[in-house]
Amino acid sequence: MFNKQIQFYTEFQDTPLENQNLYPFWKIVPAKSGELTAIDSQTEQKLHSGYAPKKEAQNLISTAQNDETLIFEAFGLGYSVVLASEIFPFKNFVIIEPEPSRFFASLCITDWENVFKIQNLTLALSCTPEQIITLLNQFSFRAIKIFSVKSQISHAEQYFSAVDTLIKRNIEKQKINEATLERFGELWISNSLKNLKTSFLCRSILPYKNSAEEKIPFTIIAAGPSLQKILPFLAEIKKRSVLVCVDTALKACLYQNVEPDFIILTDPQYWAFRHISDLKSESSILITEASVVPQVFRFKCKEILVCKSNFFLEQYFENLSFQKGTLESGGSVASTAWNFCEFSGAKEIFISGLDLSFPQKNTHIKGSQFEQKIHTESLKIASAQTKSLPLLFSANTQIGFDYNGKKVLTDNRMKMFAWWFESRLQKFPEIKTFTHSKESLTIPGIIPCEICDILSKNEIPQEKSRFLSLYKTEQKHSEQEFSAAVKIFNSELEELKKIAEKNALESKKLILQNALPDEEIFQTLQNLENSFLTVAAQKKSLDFMKVLFPTEKLLKQKTEQLFPESENFSPLKKKTASFSAKYDFLAEKISNILKKSEILN
Repeated sequence: MFNKQIQFYTEFQDTPLENQNLYPFWKIVPAKSGELTAIDSQTEQKLHSGYAPKKEAQNLISTAQNDETLIFEAFGLGYSVVLASEIFPFKNFVIIEPEPSRFFASLCITDWENVFKIQNLTLALSCTPEQIITLLNQFSFRAIKIFSVKSQISHAEQYFSAVDTLIKRNIEKQKINEATLERFGELWISNSLKNLKTSFLCRSILPYKNSAEEKIPFTIIAAGPSLQKILPFLAEIKKRSVLVCVDTALKACLYQNVEPDFIILTDPQYWAFRHISDLKSESSILITEASVVPQVFRFKCKEILVCKSNFFLEQYFENLSFQKGTLESGGSVASTAWNFCEFSGAKEIFISGLDLSFPQKNTHIKGSQFEQKIHTESLKIASAQTKSLPLLFSANTQIGFDYNGKKVLTDNRMKMFAWWFESRLQKFPEIKTFTHSKESLTIPGIIPCEICDILSKNEIPQEKSRFLSLYKTEQKHSEQEFSAAVKIFNSELEELKKIAEKNALESKKLILQNALPDEEIFQTLQNLENSFLTVAAQKKSLDFMKVLFPTEKLLKQKTEQLFPESENFSPLKKKTASFSAKYDFLAEKISNILKKSEILN
């Protein structure tokens, strides 16, 4: 492959310039330096410098010293890609081009041999933006460098704009996930371990999968301020639909003497439990998961059902035991509620109180735990309204628009939730989703409606009764089954810990062996990584292990702790030190989990 490429390149160079315009999209011309450059046939823009294309590429690439993943959005004749492959052969390379013909044309003009020698090379040719994000998910979105030259992407501006939008969203998502993991990771592990047995012995949501009759509508009750206008009609709405309530809105429902059919609580924080701690709803079914605070499982209701946990420890344990049914989360409990409706086979979903904005600077409906907490903590010199301001401005507030075209105050988190709903609705166009809250942030795909649209429907007592009792069809699991699963759980974790300890030790040795060639060091690290990831994948614990790996912030701290002089290391030596610190951190994490798992025996 390389020989053919080089031969073609040589033949091309010997062709008179006036005959070199072999491509409909480029005009090949010489630069002042004698190197070749190209002009876009449509825009007449030069793809590279008209003076020294390689020097231009060198200046561009020099900004990527501290980045692990280099993303090239188009590349013209490929000067920047080729030069980067020579300077950074051990980085991750992602090359994006929606028109493969341009990629193959560049191979005929520029020698790409070193590029194809790169260990971690991803070619994204003719991929959709969504497919590219899937490819990028294997890398850290925080450690990427995007090379995007306006003239080189002009042939597909809309395409690359869509790619950039998705990358930015995922960077923001990763920031939130990392911050969440740093803050709550230990809590999730602790809660999950404490709840493993209890959740194992609970029934799951599986009997509800695609079980709802088509004539059964669902209504989601969220806790936004606009819920207030719906509350007087709640009893009548319940007669005509399955009422699915988020934890924060339960108190508001009970004030109306209406017990919802389902309550959703999947947040592991203590404050999530406080929404229901002093309440009971004896005719309701509570849907939760293993990472919540243990007190949630003592809530007084008709039945507690578990879904697949959002946290990977419980997911790993589930793979060793039994499936529970997946409810995806878009970061908010309202998204989990919508997913339960979709999971159940709903074709028509009404939503009340999903504002994703702050009308009149309110965050929640009156009477909710959040709203009461604010008023309890407020003073004369710090009013309830003032007390709520930190909540309003904690995630970069910005202006959005409601369904009436009026401006509303929202923030980055809310917009991310909205984006999640938008993407889910695109995936399930057959599900019609309506909102009673026209003053809420507009979500493409959710249709504004009136309260009468649900109140005009027929009552469905029999249909609801059959649907709500489906949980009884699932057999509960035994303590003997749980003990057997725990034994496998501990055994597999011990094996993974040993491999992590080996990886940490072997990479430390590499730092001391200065005489080894770079290629050998890199290959050794690759082999060590693959050995761990292969075993983790075989044991279906890979996702859980990835969560246990340190965030970039924690990894830097751990590296500096193990190697105080690491800032003075060469790039490859820094990579090795970081690798060693990563697996040292992981081994510690697994050890702590094994110690805590003793409570299960």
